[in-house]
Amino acid sequence: MDIKIIGTIDPDQEISQSIISSILEFEQQALEHGSAFTGRPTTSIYQGAGYVIKLRTEPEILFDRLLELGKKKITQERALNIYHPAKTWFVLTTQDTVRVGNITPLLCPLHTIDQRDNPLRLSQALSNCVRLTLTSICVEEVFLDLSLSNFALDEQDRIYYLDDDTYPLNEITPLASSIAVLLRHLEDVPNDVIHQLGTQTADILEELACTNLSSWKLKLALGQQFMANEAQQTRLSAYITGLENKPVVKTVRPRPANKRKEVIALIADIHANFPALEIIDQKIQHLQPDRVIVLGDIVGYGPHPRECIELLRDRAWDILKGNHDNAAASATPPTSGFSTTSGWVIEWTQKELDDDHRHWLGTLKSRFDEADWIAVHGAPMDSNDFNAYVYHMTYEDNLDYLLHHDKRLAFHGHTHLQGTYLRKNKTDTHIASGTIELEQVNAALICPGSVGQPRGGAAGAEMAVLRDFHTLEFMHFEYDERKTQQDMKELGFPQTLIDRLTTGR
Repeated sequence: MDIKIIGTIDPDQEISQSIISSILEFEQQALEHGSAFTGRPTTSIYQGAGYVIKLRTEPEILFDRLLELGKKKITQERALNIYHPAKTWFVLTTQDTVRVGNITPLLCPLHTIDQRDNPLRLSQALSNCVRLTLTSICVEEVFLDLSLSNFALDEQDRIYYLDDDTYPLNEITPLASSIAVLLRHLEDVPNDVIHQLGTQTADILEELACTNLSSWKLKLALGQQFMANEAQQTRLSAYITGLENKPVVKTVRPRPANKRKEVIALIADIHANFPALEIIDQKIQHLQPDRVIVLGDIVGYGPHPRECIELLRDRAWDILKGNHDNAAASATPPTSGFSTTSGWVIEWTQKELDDDHRHWLGTLKSRFDEADWIAVHGAPMDSNDFNAYVYHMTYEDNLDYLLHHDKRLAFHGHTHLQGTYLRKNKTDTHIASGTIELEQVNAALICPGSVGQPRGGAAGAEMAVLRDFHTLEFMHFEYDERKTQQDMKELGFPQTLIDRLTTGR
């Protein structure tokens, strides 16, 4: 057995070859979920005499290549300042294998701290854990997997990251998902501690003045996260409440709508349902509005993507891109953001469309921004425009966003639920049907429902009409959904999508 030291985070704290050799004499530790040591099956763990060794299996890589990889790794880790300073990387050569590994002093992983017996210690550790994670995002632009088993304390309760891997952060969703997983595991932590952790998160973000991350964005993304039961949802709500950091609303006085004589038809979420689109197109041709705004998701879920695209390309309408459109325009299957069912349809749609169709979808705008209104597929606050939702946990922040940016109206889709959230003076209201007077409201979030897949409990095709910027009318029309369902059956579409056209759920 030969051990070659590659380097140490702090060269003055290098762990010697003799110590490494002695620790490797101990019995290999089992990797089990919930135990002291977790990790990939290709990782071997050895513990003894106050140290832990992780050996990684890198098949068919020669010694010189492992040495090169190790040197690159130690350079990256020194720059991040998230690992224990004595962490030492080495290459182990035996008669049969060459493996790269690292050794650190034995630390206390956060998942091994008793949540009931040590709530204060865990609370402070969680705060430091969040600080380390947010600092890495804002300063180094890397994401740390925010799991209790990936962070540990030394004897002075200083926090360190254990996972050898860090990840690029291209959007806020992975951070929100990671926080949600963390909250799901804090079963015995009081909600006031969770609330305080949310407040500390907001304080840290304000202190860091991060340009690509804010309490607003994080709160919006957290509102999309799944919680399995009421207790988990309560913890998430406690964290979000602590995280709240709303901007000062510029005005709370009702602002009359501009006296513009214009009729706008609003449609969204066609989802490749051509019979439904035909009915809406007929109604629009009869109405003869001044403008038609299509709020995204032309394709996905349905069997007629080509027909829907070709009809829209023949119309002089303003058309936005939705998340399904964005995915279908790609040449590769979606890797995240879609359920198994919706992902299946996206892959089918990609094959059904030709390059010209995909190019047309890909070049659609994701937002219209005019003097006092905006239009997006998802939510006004969403930096991506088509991923976030407007619903009961996010509408307040989105109304605040409109007022903060001096916008009175926002048109959106994505929820498939016809309705509008209104703010008049300090009162927020949700109205899901009928005709609504908007002249005296401060701000409104307007969803016209879905053309091709309504989810409000009734089959049909939906749209909305805005007259003179102060009268909003929701409309619902019947069509023969059986034709779409028959086409879906013949093409092998999932039965849940076929049934949804009848149930409206």
